[in-house]
Amino acid sequence: MKFMLKIKISVLVFLLFKCSALVAEPFEFPPPLPQVGALGGITTCLEGNLSGSVGNPASLADWKSYGIALAYSKLYNQSFLGYTTIASGIKLPRYGTLGMAYRDVVVKYQEVVLTNEQTFTFSHGFIIMQDIHSSLDLGYALNIYTLQYAESVEGRNLGSSYTFGFNIGAQARIYDRTYVGLFMENVNSPKIGDEFKESLPQRLKLGLGYEPYDKILTLFEVEKEHNHDIQMRFGIEVKPYEELSLRVGGQNRPEKFSVGFGVNIMGTVFDYSLQTHPVLPLTHHFMLAFSLSGGNSEE
Repeated sequence: MKFMLKIKISVLVFLLFKCSALVAEPFEFPPPLPQVGALGGITTCLEGNLSGSVGNPASLADWKSYGIALAYSKLYNQSFLGYTTIASGIKLPRYGTLGMAYRDVVVKYQEVVLTNEQTFTFSHGFIIMQDIHSSLDLGYALNIYTLQYAESVEGRNLGSSYTFGFNIGAQARIYDRTYVGLFMENVNSPKIGDEFKESLPQRLKLGLGYEPYDKILTLFEVEKEHNHDIQMRFGIEVKPYEELSLRVGGQNRPEKFSVGFGVNIMGTVFDYSLQTHPVLPLTHHFMLAFSLSGGNSEE
């Protein structure tokens, strides 16, 4: 009886947060890494870092190392809503860089896992054109989505399901100060479920980055998700020192603001971001990254 009461309370909490757009649709993941979160969620025109493993795969093309990043967050400061990201990049001798990533959002209450959304991503970014003034990178990624539900109050197995999604991205650098990015997510229109199939998010993102001065990067991104309004984001990253990055960003629909910082010491990076929400509590996001070759793990 006590266990059934816990299940009922858990389901009620889950539904309340679902209505609050906390997990409004399957695989509506928040920003995967603190750097992305601090910059308003922008991923299309971040060049040469591990965000390409979970964002625009074209940005992996300029990754010149072997590294891994581990990030964790309690979404909206809720103890039962954990968000984990593991991202890695492997520079190939030729033909660009391979990326691998794992993400999960677990809704857990009273030791009962209500839902578990997992995504495994395999990506590849490569340079197709480069000269002293500009470059053009392309990338693609395969996502494997798995969704699992807990048993119902009656003990019925609510089941699990999986599906596949494909991403395509491009990124151009012009005169070392201007970056343009394009990212298309789930271009194959994947659906998940058995009897009742639900479409996964399909997004088109266009981004622009500009460095007006050395160590200062300004970013702007427009996103159009299928059956949703256009969303806009902005971000600014300043590096007062080679080892320190300061970041601020925001977006509309819903209106969110974020700040964060990153510390890079000999290839070991600690990142932090704080993200607001118009209704829900703050989200704190932490990351630790390592570069096996001693290069730049994140910045």
